[in-house]
Amino acid sequence: MDATVTAIEDKDKMLKGSESVSEEKLQTKELLLDTTLVICGVGIAYAAQIKDAGLKAMFNFTKSDLKEGNEKEIYTRCVGIGKAAEPILDKLLPFNLPPDQLTVQAEAASAFDKLIPAHGRHVPPIRVSRKK
Repeated sequence: MDATVTAIEDKDKMLKGSESVSEEKLQTKELLLDTTLVICGVGIAYAAQIKDAGLKAMFNFTKSDLKEGNEKEIYTRCVGIGKAAEPILDKLLPFNLPPDQLTVQAEAASAFDKLIPAHGRHVPPIRVSRKK
């Protein structure tokens, strides 16, 4: 009986631990999306001023657009937007981009990436022996 209670308590702790990881991932994802969205807005404003449609397209994302796809796709899209802003950072600052925005966004991306399960990890199927 004690072993059963202990097993149930251990399972409960494990499930509660996974809930906190899920909550952390959700919060980190929201931070990544929000920091990326700021970069998008400033990038669009700069591109409109210089009348560069190609540059505007690089930053033309809504929050819904940023959320599309699986976690790895979201991560890759957001990192790409941050990388696109790096060479023109000095041009974006006058449009009220906080000076540390790219750093904050990169840190959020890194934290989110660490919470994404490793892709390509092969989990072997459980084999059930059917003895008669």
